[in-house]
Amino acid sequence: YAHEKNINVVSFDSCRHSDAISIFTLGLEKLARQVDSIVVSLDLDSVAEAFAPGVSAPQSEGFSPSELIEFCEVAGANEKVLSLGIFELNPLHDLGNRTARLAATCAFRFLEKMRDIRD
Repeated sequence: YAHEKNINVVSFDSCRHSDAISIFTLGLEKLARQVDSIVVSLDLDSVAEAFAPGVSAPQSEGFSPSELIEFCEVAGANEKVLSLGIFELNPLHDLGNRTARLAATCAFRFLEKMRDIRD
């Protein structure tokens, strides 16, 4: 389906051996040239379990909090991005509210960058 719809899919494996932020930024910029508006979805399952234990499918390997926050900053700074959805937070499995705090920080940094470009 993704191939038929010409959807760019980037595997985690390709990100872990290179600069994930650059891959995301370039992909977002390319998409912004092709569309009028963008909605970004942040799946907390993509974060390493040590930093985000409160998810539906914890992973031993994944993005770091710094990477996730920077993804959100890059998205918030793009004028075509209209919103950020944050998904897969499961408070029943969250230890010390680590995942919830990370999600809140991501949302805050996204909105902060969004405000900066719209002021």
